[in-house]
Amino acid sequence: MSLAGKIALITGAGRGIGAATARRLAAEGATVLANDLDESAFQVTQSIKATGGKSQSLVADILAPEAPAQLVEQAINECGTPDILVHCAGFTADDLLEAMDEVQWSSMLDIHLSVPFRLAQALWPHWKAQALEAVPRQQSVSPRKFIVISSVAALFGNAGQANYGAAKAGSEGLIRTLAREGGPYNILANAVRFGSIDTRLTAIREDQRKGGPGLGIVQQRRFAAQTALRRIGTVEEASGAIYFLASDDSNYVTGQTLEVSGGLLGIFS
Repeated sequence: MSLAGKIALITGAGRGIGAATARRLAAEGATVLANDLDESAFQVTQSIKATGGKSQSLVADILAPEAPAQLVEQAINECGTPDILVHCAGFTADDLLEAMDEVQWSSMLDIHLSVPFRLAQALWPHWKAQALEAVPRQQSVSPRKFIVISSVAALFGNAGQANYGAAKAGSEGLIRTLAREGGPYNILANAVRFGSIDTRLTAIREDQRKGGPGLGIVQQRRFAAQTALRRIGTVEEASGAIYFLASDDSNYVTGQTLEVSGGLLGIFS
């Protein structure tokens, strides 16, 4: 149980990659604070407790400017300062460039770039204080881990996702700066750049004639064919990459974007 004694705050923990990550980190011994905007966070927490893990749900919509700081303070007050932050919360609002409106554009920048920025702003004073308090005692503070979820859309772009691709590319840039600023205090910041992972956003849409979450059958097959492994990844495989960055195995890794795409071979489209 390599994360025993650690506290992990995970946004978007109610479903998909976030839920799988919550379960994986809890299985490795972490106390997981599962955040989402609805009851799904509570359900994940209950499933973790049912298998002997430690978890608490923190239901909150983190899009409001003040919400990330409030979430961090709630986590600290109820369980202590998190050692690990994983920002999994996210959604898409796709449209071609000429049809995309201001709400679609700004909503992607908010959830994928502004929210992790605000979470970092809220955590940094606590994490820096921990490092500075250890100096007089001639002790070193254990690494604190800040992890965000990116996408191959940040690297390749994707038709209909100018907003999403730009926001994810920005989050990778943010991580590199956080790594620079956090390094002297043993704060490590990294991103995981996922290709197609089997979530509600990439599952085959029940009604192929309608829009909404999910993909058409042909589109999903095309995504799989673009990878060396010829398949879409699972949320468990995704959570394994996040676990690596959360664990001591990555204590000399910071400012990096780990691509987990099944060996993406072509342009993501």
